[in-house]
Amino acid sequence: MKMLKGIITLFTLLLIQQPLLAQDWISVGPRVGLNYTNQAGDNIEPDYAFGLVAGITSTFSLRERSGLTVELLYAEEGAESLEEVELDLSYLRLPILYNIFFRDVGDAFRPKIYIGLQPGLLLEAEIDEADRTDSYNSFALGGTVGIGFNYQVGEELWLNTDLRYNRGFTDIAEDTAFFEGDIYNQGFQLSLGLAFGL
Repeated sequence: MKMLKGIITLFTLLLIQQPLLAQDWISVGPRVGLNYTNQAGDNIEPDYAFGLVAGITSTFSLRERSGLTVELLYAEEGAESLEEVELDLSYLRLPILYNIFFRDVGDAFRPKIYIGLQPGLLLEAEIDEADRTDSYNSFALGGTVGIGFNYQVGEELWLNTDLRYNRGFTDIAEDTAFFEGDIYNQGFQLSLGLAFGL
């Protein structure tokens, strides 16, 4: 909980101290990639599992070397236990990320690092293809850190690559047949996107 409060405080301070550029600069486009996830918690060591992530990404430039990214993503997350029991979770995620770029607006190649929050609504939960949605919490909040770059491939068109680590802050299930105790989502995400300047 202290980690969550610290990240929220840092994120808020970063946003407050950044006035918008005089010229609003926005890019929007699709993003698709892979999740490589499992769960962390009390006395559990599940194997990682692959899942799809896809949706819409948008970036709002603030100062020359900073920006705010807001995304709407369908994310498949889950794990596999030592007994080969498969947990499949599907979320609607809304990552809100603060970016720091290492080159200026207008440069063709812009490396970046970022940090943010990732709230999510549970769409479906399955254990070995049997529906267990009612056993899991409908809301999950997590944090995100990542690296990537934006590369201009055309006029007002950018290719975005991202590698991020996501870690849940909230227990995904009070009581589940899959694991006992507090359980948190975690995992890595690799994705590509196209961003169209508006």
